[in-house]
Amino acid sequence: MTSLDALRRIELFNSLDDNMLEKLQPLIKHRECEAKEILFETGETAINLFVLLKGKVLLTMAASETVHVSVMSVDTGGVFGWTALLGGGYYTATAVCEEPCSVLIFNGRDFRVLMHNDHSMGFRIMEYTAREMNRRLEKRTNQLFQTLLEHIDMACGLVTTG
Repeated sequence: MTSLDALRRIELFNSLDDNMLEKLQPLIKHRECEAKEILFETGETAINLFVLLKGKVLLTMAASETVHVSVMSVDTGGVFGWTALLGGGYYTATAVCEEPCSVLIFNGRDFRVLMHNDHSMGFRIMEYTAREMNRRLEKRTNQLFQTLLEHIDMACGLVTTG
């Protein structure tokens, strides 16, 4: 069983009290993964939320049938597979272990039931989730803007072929 101390070190859970953490413990599945192991793929039903305890996971998207682009890396302590926490959705990227990893896995439906039954816990988790999603959106928006600035001629249709 994952200790309360280990859970407190995970940013997603550090606002939760011991009683809340104890309620989470029975939901946890622990998994050791090998390098290049795929945890989920784009388009699969989002069932599980993942917390990376050790290692590095890349979230990739297919640019074509043969080209996959890394859109985000997840490091120790990071959370991914957020769609499972919301319910009824699909993973929008593929999660691949870049190196051997240790992950905690939470069934999204069970997690939602727990948050529904403990509104204070649910609020704290969703507050963190909203902040994290906002941070990621700002980062991606800035990356897109920087890419457009670097290629302003193409973005504005100023490139001529001839």
